[in-house]
Amino acid sequence: MALRKLRDSYAIVGVGYTPQGKIPDRSALSFYVEACANAIRDAGLRKEGIPYVTAIVRLDEGPRILTRIILCDPAQLQCEMPVEVVWSDVTDDVALPLFTTINSPRGSAPGSQIRRG
Repeated sequence: MALRKLRDSYAIVGVGYTPQGKIPDRSALSFYVEACANAIRDAGLRKEGIPYVTAIVRLDEGPRILTRIILCDPAQLQCEMPVEVVWSDVTDDVALPLFTTINSPRGSAPGSQIRRG
């Protein structure tokens, strides 16, 4: 059932390699950014043509989550900016945690399956 909802969806398919092992002056985030940029390039795309923002969000409880930032202007985003969770209902039983900025508009696009909190 859930797979039918994925039909006619889109994905960026590319491979992004980064150096392996302990490399001085490199953070885990720098490897993530480099791998994403390489995958986008390998897929034949430019970052300006990708209509969404991926991010690593550090939860208050400590863990980090790879997710998307939605319902805001990507040009206004900054590292360490506070965000809040919104839920994307994929099916009746499955919801994905996405995030938006704290001061984003409280509404959502008509017909969207996004709900707050």
